[in-house]
Amino acid sequence: MTVALYQQALTSLKALPQAEQLRQARREQCKAIFMRVQELSEQGWRGASIARMLGIHKKTVVKYAVAKHFLERRDLGHKLALYLPFLQTQWAAREHNTTSLYQTIRDQGYSGLETCVCQYITLLRKQVEPARRPRQ
Repeated sequence: MTVALYQQALTSLKALPQAEQLRQARREQCKAIFMRVQELSEQGWRGASIARMLGIHKKTVVKYAVAKHFLERRDLGHKLALYLPFLQTQWAAREHNTTSLYQTIRDQGYSGLETCVCQYITLLRKQVEPARRPRQ
């Protein structure tokens, strides 16, 4: 049953981008394992036996066995998303220094990495600045 559900999920994912496909496939796999744990625990199997059979941790078996329904993962969103409007206004005001922008939003409560800010600023640069020709 687990393999059939997993294969069914994979066939329905062909139109999605690769990262989304992987996320959806993993979700479907976890859901199939959840349903199998529910099945086996209703049949009277012990947690340790189910864990060995499915190749998962005993605590996961307990969590799945007592749950009334499959627990969806929370989508936390991107930490930087709250600060994008501010970064865009700063960019429009010609503030292009990544470290300075990072320190400013960190003071406002941003808890993410400077790397994320740097990647976003790099995207803005690529959109605005024309591609430079290589030296000959």
